Amino acid sequence: MKELSSNPLQNGIFEYVRNIAIPLNEPIYKYVDLFNTNALVYTAVDFLAMKASQAKPMIFKTKDRGAEKEMRKMAGMWKDSYEYKQYKDAKTKGIDEIYLEDIGLGDGDELLRLKRILTRPNDFQTFGEMLHSLVVFNQTVGWSMLYANTTNKGIIDLNSAPTHEIDIEGGSPKNPILSYKFKGNYQIKLDPKFCFPVRTFSTKYDRMGTHLYGNSKVKIAYAEILTYIEAVAREYTAFKTGDSAHILSPKDPEAQQSAAGDKGFFQKIMNDIFSGLRKKDRHQAVFVPYALEHINLASALKDANVIESKKAIKEIVAGVFHLPVRVVYNDTSGGTYNNLKEDKKDALRNGVFPLLNQFEETMNERIIKPNFGYEFGFDYDSYEELNPDVIADMERLAKVDFISDNEKRSWNDFEKLEDERANTPQKYWESNIEPMNFDENL
Repeated sequence: MKELSSNPLQNGIFEYVRNIAIPLNEPIYKYVDLFNTNALVYTAVDFLAMKASQAKPMIFKTKDRGAEKEMRKMAGMWKDSYEYKQYKDAKTKGIDEIYLEDIGLGDGDELLRLKRILTRPNDFQTFGEMLHSLVVFNQTVGWSMLYANTTNKGIIDLNSAPTHEIDIEGGSPKNPILSYKFKGNYQIKLDPKFCFPVRTFSTKYDRMGTHLYGNSKVKIAYAEILTYIEAVAREYTAFKTGDSAHILSPKDPEAQQSAAGDKGFFQKIMNDIFSGLRKKDRHQAVFVPYALEHINLASALKDANVIESKKAIKEIVAGVFHLPVRVVYNDTSGGTYNNLKEDKKDALRNGVFPLLNQFEETMNERIIKPNFGYEFGFDYDSYEELNPDVIADMERLAKVDFISDNEKRSWNDFEKLEDERANTPQKYWESNIEPMNFDENL
């Protein structure tokens, strides 16, 4: 008899789960292979992974929970120097950061292990490389997984599992995941206690647990990707054949018959002409002693809408990965410099950061906090695309006359001016009026 959960909804979702691998019935290897062989897929997925790997891990203790929540909410979302300063103020007020580079031998074994996990999590990868692989598996396979190699001392290694090579072994409605097993060798099993999956959302709630495999982004764009491959093949064929194919035939069949008797004479003329051609060009020339007509069998490349189709498909695929097409595929047509700058920020905020938020939550709630007692987050200061445009900010602030110069300077972390007038808004410089201090008039 199946072990049932006390949660009836869970019993329904995993009704048919039993002690065998949960079936997926999808060509996952095809999607992974497209990442390895198709430029369209590789460019989009690797852009996400490369940008995600630039995020710097940080650990901290919380001083003020409200300010810490504000810091997390604003992370990477500031639009100007003023909002960036608000983020920095919330960070200063909310947390005490422990800088990884400052952790040394005198800080104890636990902090040293934590430093290693967040810099060199295993023998084969840096933290950035591990994050890169997690994003690639997440987007191509539909799910990625962190595996914590654990001894009696605690977690000693953190690894990115190759999820396209792993099956989920079902258990029962009460305990749906019995283990994670490598395909083809079910003797190697990973204990779910040390496995931390991060999935894309799947609607495959078939009561067999298939939704646990997530939903491959490459699968979502698969039809468009195949069409793109055909369009590229059409371009390649056009390049090799000169863009069109023809059938040649004599205009006058009688002329063809009369030319047969002049074969020797025509051969001499042909030899004379060939002697003047370079050897590599000779196979491209054909001579006949009579007029020809032709039938065009293929439309010209420009008439086949191949270029327009490729552009439309790029936009669709970029949209699946929540990326602006101008950024991910370097399509700068029709865009200004400022538009491109904003697109680069949108690529981070709509494509990269939502992925990082998922990994951050898993790392914080399931690995770092329960095992080390610290909190975990990503520091987005490492993204130069988000650096406030100080010159543009100062030009905007220069037009604001109801804020003092020193207050404006503080928004960009500039030192205060000694001049007394720098503490008074410019609109009051030429008058005896001073801004009212509310506290002094109570």
